[in-house]
Amino acid sequence: MDQNSQKNSALRINFRCACGHRFIAVPGRTEDCPERTNHPFAYFAECPKCNFEASQASWEIGLFSSMGKQTGPKSAKGKAASSANLVGHPTKAESQRTRFNALKHGLSAKVATYFPARPGQYPICKGCDVDWSTCMEQNACMRQMITSAVFRQAFESGDPTLLKEFNADLQANVQGLIQNMIAVIAADGVRIETPEYTTDKEGYASAVKIDGEQVFKLSAHPLLRTLSDYLAKNSLTLSDMAMTAKGHDESQVLEGHLADQKADRESLLQYQERQALAVEDLRAMVERGRQRIEADPVLLEHQSEEMTPEADGDE
Repeated sequence: MDQNSQKNSALRINFRCACGHRFIAVPGRTEDCPERTNHPFAYFAECPKCNFEASQASWEIGLFSSMGKQTGPKSAKGKAASSANLVGHPTKAESQRTRFNALKHGLSAKVATYFPARPGQYPICKGCDVDWSTCMEQNACMRQMITSAVFRQAFESGDPTLLKEFNADLQANVQGLIQNMIAVIAADGVRIETPEYTTDKEGYASAVKIDGEQVFKLSAHPLLRTLSDYLAKNSLTLSDMAMTAKGHDESQVLEGHLADQKADRESLLQYQERQALAVEDLRAMVERGRQRIEADPVLLEHQSEEMTPEADGDE
């Protein structure tokens, strides 16, 4: 191993074994790899699960190879253009994404530690699309971290619309439970018969019989109470949907009241229109009266007589 290889072997590399196990370790063996121009080294380590040699994860090989290509702008014009790209950033979406990443990997990730990463141990693991080996490397359940991040973001921003997707899924699941409960109750019946038993001093149970016939205890189906609670809390009762006789009568009264209000508004509008027309007619009448007064021959003669002495005096 040359000097560069020894130097690079101090790195902690991501490995993926052929058995599917993923792990992070210091390379046990480093080889020169000239075809990788930007990072010409290949790393290997022994898999702690199957004890076979594993190679570096392909995604990290690509990451190392891309680092050498990211030289950035060199000219003054290129550097100025690169700086201009930062104007207007971070956007709102970028800030939310940064906050989400902080909730997953930063100090705030503790909000999801109530659900540590235990692949296959939670009911939601059955339909989870996250690889179990990836999940084991996390501090907490990936799906719970996503849920915690979205809820924290919604409460911190005061925006309940961010929870629409979760609320929609929750209500869909609740509706499915209600339908299943109704199906079970319909199949079992609304009453449950259980045999009556008594126990003696020794603790032995014996059936209670009257005239040789077994006595049964009747009780309501245990799902009825749960079903009624679900219906009430989700506003699915007849009264909530205004499908009762009382609700129908109240809606009719309300519609009649609104109709009366509409009629009153229309009557008031008609009255205002008549008042406006009356004012216009009054203005026209005043104008016609003024014109008749100005054209009155008696008034004109009187005005001419008043002006005549003044004219004589001037002469």
